[in-house]
Amino acid sequence: YTSGSTGRPKGVIIEHHALATYLHRARRTYAAMNGDTVLHSPLAFDLTITALWTPLTAGGTVHLTSLEETVAQPSLIKATPSHLPLLTTLPETASPSHTL
Repeated sequence: YTSGSTGRPKGVIIEHHALATYLHRARRTYAAMNGDTVLHSPLAFDLTITALWTPLTAGGTVHLTSLEETVAQPSLIKATPSHLPLLTTLPETASPSHTL
């Protein structure tokens, strides 16, 4: 699902080859994907594709938790701009060591 411009979730079809192409590009773009990643978004949210599937296809580890409950410092966090103020209120170990 994607929020699109209306803010209302709507289903979209993604063909397997398009997903595979995106994940291949994401592995090259986000070098920290082979480390620890925090999946803090709902499974239906579109940024979850990157935060969940890219680390799993790159040999990384995915922690299913909220940003507030992060135990290990992640190497990468995929977030929206509205998450940035939240990161300043959390312990330093909640911020990614490599890529935001």
